Amino acid sequence: MVLAQDGPSSLEEAARVIEGPRDAASRFLETLIQRTDSLFGGDQVYDAPTGSYLQLGGGTTLQRSQDGGTDSFPLTRAKVNLPHTSERVQLLVDRNIESVTRSLSDRAAATAAGQGGADAGTFVGLRGVAVEQAWVRITADAGVRPRGLTPDPYARMRAEKVFHIGAWKVPLSETLLWRRSDEASAATQVGLYRALRDDLALALFSNATWRSRTQAFDLSEVATLTRRLGTQAIVSAELGVYGSTETSTQVNAWSMALRYRRKLGRDWLLGEVRPQLIYPRSNGFQPVPSLTVSLEVFFGQGRLPGL
Repeated sequence: MVLAQDGPSSLEEAARVIEGPRDAASRFLETLIQRTDSLFGGDQVYDAPTGSYLQLGGGTTLQRSQDGGTDSFPLTRAKVNLPHTSERVQLLVDRNIESVTRSLSDRAAATAAGQGGADAGTFVGLRGVAVEQAWVRITADAGVRPRGLTPDPYARMRAEKVFHIGAWKVPLSETLLWRRSDEASAATQVGLYRALRDDLALALFSNATWRSRTQAFDLSEVATLTRRLGTQAIVSAELGVYGSTETSTQVNAWSMALRYRRKLGRDWLLGEVRPQLIYPRSNGFQPVPSLTVSLEVFFGQGRLPGL
């Protein structure tokens, strides 16, 4: 005899109730790890497996005159999947080859700590995806930073993998970089991501970069708490500490930043406001306040989906 079922079991109903928030939290966490929508940071999109796009824009950083005064900067970034390569060979255009996967606030603090210099020159290169399996993703790229009569070539290889430990996701990457202007470096980065709610996530990142020029490590620890505000905006609080082992292991700078980014009426137009306080050793750990305002325009399909 077959018994008819009047409706779903209580277990199935409970699963459906949990499934919605869980899926939303998972999507939010994946967004933070891959940065494929460029709404948060717009930085690691360089290494994310996204389609072709072009980003143009600029920003202005306001500081006190004794801290350097007002400074404007361009934002130029492009990644073009070359035809007939199954998206495995890409043309790249970006600025500051070493720090493309770091947020602008992270870069500013690292520069104040004396890490990697302040070079923000544009480079052009070709990247190939060598291995893209479930266990690891390896990319290699080479190119040049045009610099008058003395171009600055570079070559880089990067391996990355995301592990799962309970509720945490752990991205691990190793990057080998050679530049004629700065010899060689090897950067190891370990992250910890966890969704606290469907609209709130915590990210912790540790970075150690060994430089052949100094025969020492540059070190950083950055913690970021990110809140999604609907589908149009995101806000994040960032705290970082930066040090080195060049003479002895020491802290060279602290940083606190608040970033607010949102779509400005269109999916291809983004604005950001970022107040930041940096406490560099070179200034006796006295605060250096700044306010950065930037505007970015994206060209390319599917670049900015809702969060």
